[in-house]
Amino acid sequence: MRVCFVSQQIGEIRTGVGMYANNLIPAMAEAGHEAVLIGRGSPPAWSRVAYHGVPAVPRDPTPEGWLSFAWMAARRLGDIGGPGAFDVIHFLDAREALFTRRQGAAPLVGTIHDCYLAAAASGPSYWRRRYGDWLQRWTYHVLARRLERAALRRMDALIANSRYVEGEVAAVGADLAPGTLLRAYRSGLFPMRLRAGGPIGWWSPDPRGVIPLDGLHVSHSLRRSRPTFEIRIDAAFESVVRACADPSRPHGWIDDEFVAAYLRLHELGWAHSVETWRDGELAGGLYGVAIGGLFAAESKFHRVRDASKVAVVALVDLMWAGGASLLDVQWTTPHLCSLGAVDLPRREYLAALELAVVRELPDVFDGGRAGAR
Repeated sequence: MRVCFVSQQIGEIRTGVGMYANNLIPAMAEAGHEAVLIGRGSPPAWSRVAYHGVPAVPRDPTPEGWLSFAWMAARRLGDIGGPGAFDVIHFLDAREALFTRRQGAAPLVGTIHDCYLAAAASGPSYWRRRYGDWLQRWTYHVLARRLERAALRRMDALIANSRYVEGEVAAVGADLAPGTLLRAYRSGLFPMRLRAGGPIGWWSPDPRGVIPLDGLHVSHSLRRSRPTFEIRIDAAFESVVRACADPSRPHGWIDDEFVAAYLRLHELGWAHSVETWRDGELAGGLYGVAIGGLFAAESKFHRVRDASKVAVVALVDLMWAGGASLLDVQWTTPHLCSLGAVDLPRREYLAALELAVVRELPDVFDGGRAGAR
């Protein structure tokens, strides 16, 4: 893979961007990828990295002079690039993509760091200390901050390397191809749009909602209603997903792209539905992704009282009987807590996930994938 990296802070390893650059770029080159770097200043002492330097521009009022570097880097990229020149263009500081034109189909990937998002979390005193001149402060607030946001919107994917980025979103962008989804679930991530019609966020809540298989709580009323439903597995997967995607539901965000993605996962044997039926009619259910001993529940719905709760109880029973170990419900809600859901710190969740995905898949979710994980 031919990757073009863009970063001006290649020598300042004391900074977040510098540390990121000094670890990532040499490692990519050592792994056999063709690495090209557009930077500022003296070339780094890295083997197998082609360096293209750009000059500094004095009196740039933006922190680390990112605005002028973005302009110069875009010009240099235009000189050395072109359609098909690179497989990926990675801006180690996402702001610096502001003036870059697309190079064919190469995706633009940017990383968000503390080095400038810290400013967003600071009060006016931060800017008074940084810029004694009122004109520089005005220039930065009125012009440069707007340009920062414009640069971020150009990205095909954003990587969060900052404590100031919303703690539950690990990345933004990418696609919903089966391979992407499965790698995400194995890594503790799940996709959900940041807003209706907005970009795809890859979420990793801390804490994470789970239902311990040995901690399920079934109320007396739920015990009485449970026998009135028939449980079926994957009998109406598409109907379940589309019911969960009903736009009239409160906070509904599941769109046609997500529906198509999970239907494809279902066709491949990875996504499954647990359904509750009454009198031959679909009354409720849930769907999710099964990988080894993990079931990552995505959404549920009900048309009859207790129908979705009974589906959850049935899922726990099936997982318990099949030797599974981790039922991920993303976030706890009062509804799920009534069934025994608890919050698990991210570190503990990831440790449990690592053990779960190497277990054998329960037979009920095999779907022809014997031994699949």
